[in-house]
Amino acid sequence: SNIKVFLEIKKESGSKKPEAFILLMDLKNESLSSLDKKKNSEYFKSIIKDFRGLALDGIIKRAAHNWGGSLKTVHPAENSNIVTCTFPYYSLTIFFDGKVFLCPQDFKGLHQIGDINIKTIQEIFNDGPIRFARKKLGSGDIWGMSPCSKCDRLRRKTFAGIPAENMGQFLK
Repeated sequence: SNIKVFLEIKKESGSKKPEAFILLMDLKNESLSSLDKKKNSEYFKSIIKDFRGLALDGIIKRAAHNWGGSLKTVHPAENSNIVTCTFPYYSLTIFFDGKVFLCPQDFKGLHQIGDINIKTIQEIFNDGPIRFARKKLGSGDIWGMSPCSKCDRLRRKTFAGIPAENMGQFLK
């Protein structure tokens, strides 16, 4: 796979950057049978085994979310207040064709902010579309912004502006 090739190149070069993580989504699906849960667990173990020895920086397990409103809410919103989304301040999502999107939750590619076939990542990260989105998200004015207006991540509990579920990463 392209991911393994990337990790092999990273390992051979001895580079620490860019960081590479495997993200596992914990669906906590109570409707799964014991056999399905066991198969699911074995599947995740096989994925992890496939990446042993490569330049992987870690494995992160996260609670499932609604992919920017693409799925029916996995769990009810915990907070009726809208919190500032942090994704546009530290990440970009690049699809296979080079199109760049505001958010990794934008599974359907609804909020395109650039294209690496036209501009550099640095230009896109500092360009007008992302700056405009940061301003709107920072003010809580997300209505009409797809997929932000339907995203459950903006309604999760926070502490000092940091999503409560991610506090462990910030306290390392």
